[in-house]
Amino acid sequence: MSLVVRAPLLFALLSFASSAVAHAADDVAFTPYGFIKPTVAILGGTFSSYGRPNATALTSAGNPTLVADPDALRTSWQLAQSRLGAKLQAGAARAQVELDFIDFNLSNPTTGSHPRLRQATVGWAPTDQFSLTIGQTWDNFAPLNPFHRNYVGGSFTAGNLGFMRDQLIVAHDSDTMLVSGALGFAAPNNNQSDGPLETHPLPTASLRLGMHIGKASTAGAAGFFGLVPQSDQTSATAWGANAFADLKLSKTTAVRSEVYGGQNLNNTGMLTLGHGVFDAEKDTFTDVREAGGWVSLHQGLGKWLALTVTSNGAEVLNSDDAAPGYTTAENTDEVATLASAPGMTRNLGERVGLEVSPTPHLLFYGEGLAMETRFVKAPGDTSGQNMNPVRVGAELGAMFTALNRDKHSLTLDLR
Repeated sequence: MSLVVRAPLLFALLSFASSAVAHAADDVAFTPYGFIKPTVAILGGTFSSYGRPNATALTSAGNPTLVADPDALRTSWQLAQSRLGAKLQAGAARAQVELDFIDFNLSNPTTGSHPRLRQATVGWAPTDQFSLTIGQTWDNFAPLNPFHRNYVGGSFTAGNLGFMRDQLIVAHDSDTMLVSGALGFAAPNNNQSDGPLETHPLPTASLRLGMHIGKASTAGAAGFFGLVPQSDQTSATAWGANAFADLKLSKTTAVRSEVYGGQNLNNTGMLTLGHGVFDAEKDTFTDVREAGGWVSLHQGLGKWLALTVTSNGAEVLNSDDAAPGYTTAENTDEVATLASAPGMTRNLGERVGLEVSPTPHLLFYGEGLAMETRFVKAPGDTSGQNMNPVRVGAELGAMFTALNRDKHSLTLDLR
């Protein structure tokens, strides 16, 4: 039995067991949630999903050196952004776990898909205003996401920057103000052994301040600082400043936006362009700075219809210091190899979507998209490829969601 089959079965068994416990003790609330999201992407050339030349979660135009036919029309069918989660609460104690089925190294898997942990937290909320959360969840520095339906791709590496982090968050959310601070792990380590991140454990720190406007809107700013060890002697100094707005202008109109500037944020695991460069031979580090932002509109057009519009972009400020995101092939007939750096100095995107929601739990959507990306050319690359491609395409899909929402608003906040 494949993992894709086992995961929903495990989820169902967990739901049944937790429901039984809740019935017996009458003090544990178990709330499962999630959605199923089939999508078809029709693309006028190669796009990238976090550097990989596939359509699992589009984040940029594709690096033309990574594929044999970068201008060829492409069609891709995707299901891996589907998501399952559960929230548990017993008095002041709470917990959450959430997973999807994305692997950016798998272009169009079927039974090859497997679960990926997104969030796993334990929390304590002794009052309506105070909460403490520890675990893996959205980065306290920049947790907002746009309204379009590319949930895993977001507008990341193109103005949208916050992702998951292992962290401790303390928050106070009153009627007028939100204050949240966090200490977190410096960066993810997907290697099999400990490294400088573990032997020199320096936590990141962030502070987020927001003013509530009316009953459903918030605007404010956040700051971030971290030292990311590269060796026993050298660390990357990462910092960022972010201004944000999450505005509910009416029952059918909502706007979200973030703008930011920072240095070496990608080295901390954030989904940005600013990846500082470590020279292991010289044990030196070169800082890379960037700026970017995004704005997203969700406009209800009637009982069933809604429009979404998102504009986003990011740019490296000292582009001469940015590292390429690929290494050249030894044979000119072969494609290049993906490297660890984002390898981009500019990434811009636009999305316009139309949605039809005949029931509160069912949605059909279509989104047109355009992306322009400027890639860093690798040393020795003589391919002659256009390193500043502009690509257009469309995504068509459907969603069944277990979340309940106001029947007068089509806004689904599923980050």
